[in-house]
Amino acid sequence: MQRLKHIRTLFKYVALFFILNTAQASNSPLPSQNEFNDNMLLEAQTAFNQGQHEKALRLWQSLAQQGHSGAQVLVGLAYMNAWGVLRNESMAEQWYLRAADADNLSAQYLLGLLYIGRSDLEQAREGVRWLKRAADKGDLDAARFLNKARKNRWLDHINPQLLSAHSR
Repeated sequence: MQRLKHIRTLFKYVALFFILNTAQASNSPLPSQNEFNDNMLLEAQTAFNQGQHEKALRLWQSLAQQGHSGAQVLVGLAYMNAWGVLRNESMAEQWYLRAADADNLSAQYLLGLLYIGRSDLEQAREGVRWLKRAADKGDLDAARFLNKARKNRWLDHINPQLLSAHSR
């Protein structure tokens, strides 16, 4: 069974090599960058599912450094959860922030949660702002969290007016 997996993996690489060489030789366009990104994300997901977190992280980092906001979120999650790397909240924050600035709603939600979990009052306020931004753009998790926080008065110590402005 394990040998079959290795053969399938080898076949994928040989097929990709063949596609690239054929496209270049015939002057036909190469597969789009999105297709390469999708293949890399799929490979990373497969590696992650097989417990190969270091390999998944390397693939995510490659895409993240190219500006892929989804991969940036995954790199942040890897640092936050010690998937293939030592846990490093500061690095997680940096990757979430890059993706959040690129309007990735998941990153805005995760960054918001990270900030409100800190004892620094100004960072907690910034966390609520990120959560509101994500919720206002349609992130249901952020909207649910803010509604629950408002009902349960979890964040009243931050600034109740910040929460009352959210109407979802």
